[in-house]
Amino acid sequence: MPDTFKFKESYALLATNAKTFNGWLRKVGIDPDQQVNLVDPREKYITNEQLHLLAELHGRSLPDWVDQETEQQEPMTLDNLAERFAAYQQQVLQRFDQVDRVLLQMLLQLQEMMSKLQTQEPSLPQTVHFDQLKQSLLQISTSLQQMNGHSKSGQLLQQPEVLESVSVSAPVDERQESDHTAIAQAKPVQQKAPTKPKPSGGNKKKKPARGKKLPAGLILLRDFANQHGIVTERASAAGRSGKIHLTQGKWLVNSRWASEAIDAQGQHDFYEVFHEREDFTACPQCPHSLIS
Repeated sequence: MPDTFKFKESYALLATNAKTFNGWLRKVGIDPDQQVNLVDPREKYITNEQLHLLAELHGRSLPDWVDQETEQQEPMTLDNLAERFAAYQQQVLQRFDQVDRVLLQMLLQLQEMMSKLQTQEPSLPQTVHFDQLKQSLLQISTSLQQMNGHSKSGQLLQQPEVLESVSVSAPVDERQESDHTAIAQAKPVQQKAPTKPKPSGGNKKKKPARGKKLPAGLILLRDFANQHGIVTERASAAGRSGKIHLTQGKWLVNSRWASEAIDAQGQHDFYEVFHEREDFTACPQCPHSLIS
């Protein structure tokens, strides 16, 4: 598996953009400006471990090849090339099928919505057209058929009743009909609820928010994690998954709000989970053994 990944490759694997990617790095304590390739300073990179951390924190799935061990590259032959091409072709076809399933679901939802409009709203003030949506769905379906050779959504769109039901009509008078285009393109205006009069009584100063003090025997998870060289988000994820005994609440400590803390059991769990990591920093109280 690769040891490092360039920035452009990394945010592509994480399905995000450069701005968001740099923000994610800063949140976990990584300075993007320091991730410079010593051989070529124009290139920036992150490690395989950092890539997996970002994927874990933001719910991203990485391709299988990221974790595969690098094998000795075999000499390229026609058989090897054909095998690789067949594998890529299968992946592309699977993507087409996924898009087609989503498109099919959208079409079914559109039909259901139009059916409700016809049965439940017979007195709509104007004609409701779905021409633009129909055109978009037709273009996507046609592209799928051209690239994939088949499309369930395309078969559904070819049914006459679907094409005809894309426009839903309701009775309107002649004056409304002439102004239909402007009405259809106009955005609905939400009416603001009437504001209640403020009670008289002069300008009263709001009382400052008072937070609870951290109970005795607890330590903030973020402070404990920083003390031991562990990224706060990684420690929090371990707590939410049940690996660390976590106490949740709402406390105001040093003018900062906190919602996660650990007791003696949590501190012991923290040590057991992270002490074998290379970036773990032991403190004088480690291994935080429990007193029986």
